[in-house]
Amino acid sequence: MDYEQIQLGLTVNRSLTKKLSVGISYQFVEETASQLSLNYTANIVSLNFTYQF
Repeated sequence: MDYEQIQLGLTVNRSLTKKLSVGISYQFVEETASQLSLNYTANIVSLNFTYQF
């Protein structure tokens, strides 16, 4: 089975303090397969917090 996948993403991070940072990410995924029922598109948004000890 043949398929094609496209992925694009963007992440932005910002320090809130010396030890705490926050980030937001967006990812777009599109997959096209030779079998139409397997095609899909995904939009994924993530919010991340990082704390350094």
